[in-house]
Amino acid sequence: MTVVKAKQIEGVVDTKSNQTIDGRKRFTVPQAFVGGTTIMVAFRDAMYWCKREDILNEAGNSRLRMENGKLITEMFDGKNWIANDK
Repeated sequence: MTVVKAKQIEGVVDTKSNQTIDGRKRFTVPQAFVGGTTIMVAFRDAMYWCKREDILNEAGNSRLRMENGKLITEMFDGKNWIANDK
């Protein structure tokens, strides 16, 4: 039997039923997950919650990233990413 790579087939991932996908993903370009009032984008070392998937550094956007084994949440204030220290 010939093995067909899944990414070559339109609609191969079932989005209507529960499923578990094993493996590891590394995103070298932003990957957007649309739904709700914001878009979740996985890019490099962080998950971003944005208004627009093509602008990660926009005032009001937030992100979750790992630093020294700790999860850090930050919000972009228009100039810098500010950590939510609690």
